[in-house]
Amino acid sequence: MAEFFVEGGWGMYPVLVIGLILLASAGRYAFDGEPVRLRFITALSLTQLAFIAATVVGGASKVFWYLESPERVSDAQLPRIFAEGMKECSRSAVLGFPLLGLALILVTIGVYRVGSRELAASRG
Repeated sequence: MAEFFVEGGWGMYPVLVIGLILLASAGRYAFDGEPVRLRFITALSLTQLAFIAATVVGGASKVFWYLESPERVSDAQLPRIFAEGMKECSRSAVLGFPLLGLALILVTIGVYRVGSRELAASRG
């Protein structure tokens, strides 16, 4: 796991922190169904997506910068180094998207529970 974080670079930490806060907020919404939490969860979800995109694009640009010079990389090593670099720059997406997915599952559970509660209340 430590190697996973080292390969992903600095962007792994905000993705992890935002993802854990998102999971906790979504869990609370699934438990209590407070509608005000949905705005916060939406904002955190968009922030998570922005950080994932920024880290992947930033890593990919660094890979392309490194590969552009024939002095740094020979033609024989180019495909291998490209594959390794793209693997490393996608680590934040590998961490962030499952956290986002789990949070959205919890939000879905909360939305279902709130809808069931409202339906039962309207029936009397």
